[in-house]
Amino acid sequence: MSLLVRLNDCNLAPDCCQELSRSLGFSSNELNHLNLSDNRLKDSGIKQLCSGLLGPHCRLKTLKLNRCDLTQMSCESLATVLSCPKSALRELDLSDNDIENSGVKLLSEGLGKPSCKLETLRLSFCNITEEGCEFLAKAVKSNPSHLSELDLSYNHLGLLGVRIIHDALEEGRCELTRLQSITTKNTGLNQD
Repeated sequence: MSLLVRLNDCNLAPDCCQELSRSLGFSSNELNHLNLSDNRLKDSGIKQLCSGLLGPHCRLKTLKLNRCDLTQMSCESLATVLSCPKSALRELDLSDNDIENSGVKLLSEGLGKPSCKLETLRLSFCNITEEGCEFLAKAVKSNPSHLSELDLSYNHLGLLGVRIIHDALEEGRCELTRLQSITTKNTGLNQD
């Protein structure tokens, strides 16, 4: 049984994450998809939530955290989840958070581990530049087998950032089948 819970735009605060984390740890937990978007969870809330994601009974496959007032500090906790061999997480959406290149660096450390099984990563509107692309490229080369969708739209990648990602995909054995980043409106490139 697959259970989807949508708690997006519910005025949840960081302290709510402690209860959510606790519920993820129940052995009877069937929760597979959790949408917490549009809540002010902040970095402190994500840190609490991640302790539940690391639990042995957590079966969560999809986590949506769009517009949750997160910074690069959340990425350290999330990277730990990504690199955990027991993690069931396959889709992570951090769009429209201010994680920047420093957050991408932390996430990439988790993504690059062979134990990471993440298939979809959405990072649109996260203030990422070509520097962040370098971190992602390194991760894709280190662990090319799982990531199949990467959304970098509405960032400031520029031509160099796009080339960095492209070269990493060409060089590795990456399973990436969908890269969403190269359009006129989101990278500053001309579309031909």
